[in-house]
Amino acid sequence: MRVFVTGGTGFIGRYTIQELKKRGHRLLVLSRKNHQERGIDFIKGDLSDIAKWKGRLKKFKPHVAVHLAWEGIPDFSYAQSVKNLEGSLNIFSALADIGCKKIVAAGSSFEYGKSIGKLNEEMSITPVTAFTAAKHALHLMGEELAKERNMDFIWLRPFNPYGYGQRTGSLIPYIMRTVLGNVPLRLKYPLAQGDFIYVSDVARAFADAALRGKGRATYNLGSGHLTPVRDIAEMVCKEMGASREYYNAFFRTSRGKLQNAAYAGLKNIRRDLGWRPLVDIKTGIKKTIRDYESR
Repeated sequence: MRVFVTGGTGFIGRYTIQELKKRGHRLLVLSRKNHQERGIDFIKGDLSDIAKWKGRLKKFKPHVAVHLAWEGIPDFSYAQSVKNLEGSLNIFSALADIGCKKIVAAGSSFEYGKSIGKLNEEMSITPVTAFTAAKHALHLMGEELAKERNMDFIWLRPFNPYGYGQRTGSLIPYIMRTVLGNVPLRLKYPLAQGDFIYVSDVARAFADAALRGKGRATYNLGSGHLTPVRDIAEMVCKEMGASREYYNAFFRTSRGKLQNAAYAGLKNIRRDLGWRPLVDIKTGIKKTIRDYESR
């Protein structure tokens, strides 16, 4: 199968193209920088200059597109969100024009707004930021385009992906840097919780959706349960060999009642795609730390 991928050199994208490559698909990947990798073809460009490389995309004739690109993160401003929305809509239109029959696109669990507890895809969406409003608008417009052009459109909402290659300001890389520096670990929200999902599981879901996704469907993508931030800190500290005194000093600052939060209902993705998470949080943290150490 011929698969076109945007955002293939980003955090989730790097794992997704490797998963697709492993399954034997032929890949064409959009990248803003010159990039070479055996077995994968790259186009240099971005969503703002589609006209420059649309001809090559047309020649490739993708069966399916996996749209992961979203420039500027963690800039979630109105201007950046509008830019991403417009660029994404343009690539959707270009894909429809050249006869691509399926688009798999990345949404966000933040689309659910301030909802807490177990979330399912049938819940109403209440965007509370420019970023989530842009994502929701892209979802709606993508589905309408798919209806008009007789395409499949699959929308995946990752919750809290983690793993090697994540932005350095993210939770686990931050804890790792703090432990390595042997400075006191202070987290802003130690009593918060999240639905953390290892990045290889996320990549597997996008690859499964590219292969088996049908119609117009939306799926949550998470572990299906909550993990407290303070527990993640404990796991990282122990895995990195921090002293008991170091960890206990942190734990004394993180006592109290845990905050409720949102986590993914996974019934639909299990039923339709046969997907389920394979990497538990302890194993995922071990893998993340080992990958950083080895690279």
